[in-house]
Amino acid sequence: MNKKLTITVTALAMVGLLSGCNTPDVPLVNTDNTSECVQIDKKLIKVDEFIATISGMTASQAEEYIVAMPAYEITNSADKSRMLKDANKRRNKLTAQHQQMGCPSTSKK
Repeated sequence: MNKKLTITVTALAMVGLLSGCNTPDVPLVNTDNTSECVQIDKKLIKVDEFIATISGMTASQAEEYIVAMPAYEITNSADKSRMLKDANKRRNKLTAQHQQMGCPSTSKK
């Protein structure tokens, strides 16, 4: 019994040593760039949802929507066509920034 226990403990110790547990933790991805990419992705999603919402409304509904829920980071206008134009400009700007930072592409095809 003592011999089996000694062999088992020795085997587990050898497996532990050979498993590479002593390698330093090196991140595979730059975390600063990743967090900025995530922030840009969230902004892109918000702009895309805004465009989809406004596109499905009539002009009067869009005007009421923007008064009730202002989106100053996307547009300052109450005109539907101007809102969509501003939102598309914002999306293009964020997409360019996303590509410039070298973030992985998240576009759906």
